[in-house]
Amino acid sequence: MIANAIVLTVFFRQGFKDGVNISLTSMVMWDLLKCVCIIINRMERPISLISPSFSESWFSVTVIYTEFFFIISCHVTYVLASYVSVERCLYVSIPFKVRSIFTPTFTLEVVSVISGLVFGSHLVVLFLFRVVYVTSLKYNVTLTDTTYTVFYELHGKTVMTFYNTLGTTLPLVSFVVLCLASLITMYQLKQASSKITRHTGNPVNAASKNHEAKHPTSLQVRSHNYSNGMSQKEKKVNKMLLVVMFVYIAILFPRLLYYMASLIQPEYGLFKKYHTLFTMSSKVLFVFDVVNAATNIFIFFKMSSNFRAGMSQNFSCARCMHREI
Repeated sequence: MIANAIVLTVFFRQGFKDGVNISLTSMVMWDLLKCVCIIINRMERPISLISPSFSESWFSVTVIYTEFFFIISCHVTYVLASYVSVERCLYVSIPFKVRSIFTPTFTLEVVSVISGLVFGSHLVVLFLFRVVYVTSLKYNVTLTDTTYTVFYELHGKTVMTFYNTLGTTLPLVSFVVLCLASLITMYQLKQASSKITRHTGNPVNAASKNHEAKHPTSLQVRSHNYSNGMSQKEKKVNKMLLVVMFVYIAILFPRLLYYMASLIQPEYGLFKKYHTLFTMSSKVLFVFDVVNAATNIFIFFKMSSNFRAGMSQNFSCARCMHREI
C-alpha cells in the first residue's frame, strides 16, 4: 500500500499532460484498493488481542465484502492493462495518427468508462448478502454476521452464474489481448531499431564520419532522436509498459489454468475431492495478485528517468537509492 501511495504521489505531482500517466494512475489506484482490502481483512487478528468478540464480528462482515472488492479490483486492472497494451500497440504502429486520437482527455474518459463498467457489472453480487445481528452465547453479547438475502433465494443462481462467467471471461480476454498486443509492439519496436541500425550502418569514409560527428545537421539530429514517428524517450516508455504487460501476462497465465481446471474437473472446488489443491491454488493466485500490486514502483523506478526524478524531488530517501543504482 505504501508503494502504491508513493507512485500516486509522484504521478499527481508530475501532472497528467500525457495519457500514459493517466492510464498508469488508474491502474495503481485499483492496486491500492486491493491493498486496502487486504489490510481491512487482516485487521481481525490485531483486533482479537483487544476484543475477541468484536474481532469475530469484524471478520464475519469484512471477509465477504473485502474478498469481492479485491477480486473486482483485479478484474478492473486486467482490463485496464489490456487497454494500455492496445494503446501502445497502435502507438508504435501508427504513431502520428494515434497522437491525435489518444489525447489525455480521451484516455481519461476511456479508463473511467472501463473502470465504471467492470466495477458496476460486479456490484450485483453484493445484493446477495446482508448484515444481521445475532446473540453470541460464547461472549454473551450481540455480534454482527453476514447472511443471504431474499434476493439470493430468488436470483442467486443466475447472479452467481453471471459472476463466474465474468470471472472467467475478463481474465481470458485480457490475457489474449495482452499477448497479441505485446507481440505486435515488440515487433514494431524491433523494426524501428532495425531501421536505425541500417541508417547508421551505411559505409562512409572516415573524414565524413568525423565531420558529421563534430557538425551534425538538424536533419541528422532529428533522425537520431526520432524513428518511425517515435522519440527515444517514447521508446523507453514503450519498453517500460511492455514490462508491465509481461507482468500481467505472467499473473494471468496461472489464473487461466486455475479456471480451466475448475471447468474440466468437477471435483476441483471447495469441500470436494480436490479441496486441498483448490485452496492452495487460490492462495497462490492471491499472493501473485498481491505481488503484482506491489511491483509497479520497482518497474517505474528502474525504467523511467522521469519517475526517478519525481521521487528524488518528493522523497529524499530516493536520492540515496538513485546514487546506489
